[in-house]
Amino acid sequence: MVAHKKYADRYCTQVSMERTEKELMDALGIEHPDAHRIGLHVLIEQRLNDADSRVTPEIIGKFSDLKKTLYRDFQAYISLQDTAQKTLANLAESQKPEEMIEVFDRGEEACIRIPKSQFDPEWHTLRRSTA
Repeated sequence: MVAHKKYADRYCTQVSMERTEKELMDALGIEHPDAHRIGLHVLIEQRLNDADSRVTPEIIGKFSDLKKTLYRDFQAYISLQDTAQKTLANLAESQKPEEMIEVFDRGEEACIRIPKSQFDPEWHTLRRSTA
């Protein structure tokens, strides 16, 4: 589940759409606020790129500030995801079965299999490694 966005200055609106669009959003796990916000950004950028006569320096500044905030949010999200991935990788690594080796145990005078971490050259003679 996606975390709800924290707004600096929230404005709520009701938007109508085709039922098929809503069904597709639900089927694909797209949240309506995200779709609305992303669509707005695309349309605003299009107006800026088209040199729309309504574009003013104030509008450009506001949109630039908004983008900077979004980039900081994305960077924080990416950082959290990197940390989560490292944690998962460490967990997966720690749960791998330890490599076993075959040794001659001088105390038991027999060949035995032990975890590699328990190998002691004082008591064991390495026979062969097995994965």
